[in-house]
Amino acid sequence: MISATNQQTYSPVTPAYHHGKEATTSAQSAQEQDSLQSQSTELSEEDQQRVRELKARDREVRAHEQAHLSAAGGIAKGGANYTFERGPDQQMYAVGGEVQIDTSAVADNPVATLRKAQIIRRAALAPANPSSQDRSVAAEATQMASQAQADIAAKRSEEEAGETSNETDAEVSKNTTKTATSCAACGDAHSSAAHDGMSAYAATQSLPSDTPRVTA
Repeated sequence: MISATNQQTYSPVTPAYHHGKEATTSAQSAQEQDSLQSQSTELSEEDQQRVRELKARDREVRAHEQAHLSAAGGIAKGGANYTFERGPDQQMYAVGGEVQIDTSAVADNPVATLRKAQIIRRAALAPANPSSQDRSVAAEATQMASQAQADIAAKRSEEEAGETSNETDAEVSKNTTKTATSCAACGDAHSSAAHDGMSAYAATQSLPSDTPRVTA
């Protein structure tokens, strides 16, 4: 099972012991080992069946959590945590486990957040049989990815709008510069063409009153 660091840790209903409290250690004496072996040979058929089930469960749990760890990579917070149960043979078997991962978004970086969300989802669904908790984490990662994609699109739109505004400002400035160019003939702030037009108009206004005028 995979769990997000901002979620409550799942606790299995089956009573179990945590690793290190009642686990068999390598420091046991040979006499204790012999005693355990003697007990195992005296197990009932029912107890032997239970031991087989616990061994199978132990392998399944460890493979499940290892799949999470391998896919999570750097976002995993430490190794796998296991819940143990003592079997009729007095051995400890993993019956549950979890891998904690960092599911927080990367501040002010939607691109990095998108990549992280994809890793979270892969890690959650990495085992052959994801648990309901695994699927819940995967669903949250999908939502995180969608939000990151929306943030990326919004940021791109803002950048494009800024570029368009800059281009428009540059064009307006260019046109204003052209309009404000001094006339080569008189030095006033108008174009030479405008000066010629004004000169022609002024010439018509200065003609004598009896001078014929041609109108269009």
